[in-house]
Amino acid sequence: MYPNTSILPGEILTIEAEGIFHEPVEEGSKIHLQVKYGLIRLVNVEADLCEEIEGNTDLTCPLEGHKKFVKEVEIPKEVPPGKYAVLADVYTEDKTRITCLQAHDIIFH
Repeated sequence: MYPNTSILPGEILTIEAEGIFHEPVEEGSKIHLQVKYGLIRLVNVEADLCEEIEGNTDLTCPLEGHKKFVKEVEIPKEVPPGKYAVLADVYTEDKTRITCLQAHDIIFH
């Protein structure tokens, strides 16, 4: 996602990600996801990365080599207006950090 993205509640948000896995990402890897509304943390969850990837994209574990995915998410109409940030950290089963993803200044009107 790009900084200063302006989205209306009720719209479809398209998320695209592309990259190269230099080492395989195996079963047991985790994603730690946070969604912040200003300084307030609204979401703070950890989930199984492979379950999330396989349930929400056409990718399967192990993840290796060049990968790309596109995911559409409907933004609920009830989302309050304001500035949001999304932070995601991905770890292997032995807690080695694989990557982090950040999207700041997502503005809902």
